[in-house]
Amino acid sequence: MYNPQNLNECEKEKRKKHRGTIDVAMTAVGLVASVSSIPQVIKLFETQTVEGISLATQIIALSAVVA
Repeated sequence: MYNPQNLNECEKEKRKKHRGTIDVAMTAVGLVASVSSIPQVIKLFETQTVEGISLATQIIALSAVVA
């Protein structure tokens, strides 16, 4: 049954669910960005040179920071 007072509570609940989805997505992006840099760090320690650092990894890390 339609209840105008209850409508406000329903809208608040929808926002909470939407915010939870965004939080999960941002956490996933942060994890992917962090994990994507591990192979590059290992390569840097092994070769002691910055040649050959993946541009794709840098773009992923930058997009995670911007997002």
